[in-house]
Amino acid sequence: MFESDKPSVPVKALKHYVLNRDGSLQEFSDEESTLIASGLRAVPEFSNERVRYVQVQVLEPKRADEESTEAQVEVRLAGAALSFDEEGKLTLAEALEELEAVNDFERQTCAELALQSTELISSSIQ
Repeated sequence: MFESDKPSVPVKALKHYVLNRDGSLQEFSDEESTLIASGLRAVPEFSNERVRYVQVQVLEPKRADEESTEAQVEVRLAGAALSFDEEGKLTLAEALEELEAVNDFERQTCAELALQSTELISSSIQ
């Protein structure tokens, strides 16, 4: 859960990404993420692994002012390290260690993918 001093803003999209060791990214739906987090779904490809997880919240756009046609979009990201057992079931979610930190490129990529999937931007990722 994200904590903020700002007033509550409706979430337009909630995206879940795993950053794989080979540099690829894997997206999970809300339903899949809930099942994995509750231990009801195994992810065999993560058996005996520790992976980096990024959650992206895309908040509902709000107008800068009444006369403006531009919308201000806010994106919030959170990261965690997920550990899985031999069956691929989640055993631990904890803060990322310093060496596991999500870098700027990875954060930007996750944010842009989330924005694209909510149709708030249409540019392609290079």
